[in-house]
Amino acid sequence: MSEKTFEDSKLQWQVLEQEPHRTVLSYYKKLISLRKTHPALKSPDRQNMKVSCDESTETLILYRWNEQKNIVSLMNFSEKEQEIMLPEFKESWTKIIHSADTEWHGNHDFPDDFTAGETITLRPESILVLEGH
Repeated sequence: MSEKTFEDSKLQWQVLEQEPHRTVLSYYKKLISLRKTHPALKSPDRQNMKVSCDESTETLILYRWNEQKNIVSLMNFSEKEQEIMLPEFKESWTKIIHSADTEWHGNHDFPDDFTAGETITLRPESILVLEGH
């Protein structure tokens, strides 16, 4: 490995104070915090997990639950908007995080609350995490 390659591969801590790096770091911190604190995500128990994938739309739905909480992650890996129907096993869903929200320099804020069975349009290459009630 050349010295230039080594120098170019070093982490540049000073850029964390600049956009978009500051926002990306905040986003990852929020995801890590969610994983560590949300009851349905804290446990690595795969018995309380269900995944469904639609290759034609390039979407994935991940359900996680425990005795206290239910969570669903709706992921769109395609470059187009995709419609997804929210699960009906809970009466309502509340947004925890949406990667395309303006908070993360996206261009689409979802409302905070959704009705079970509602069809939503998920932004391209985005994830929406909801908690069931």
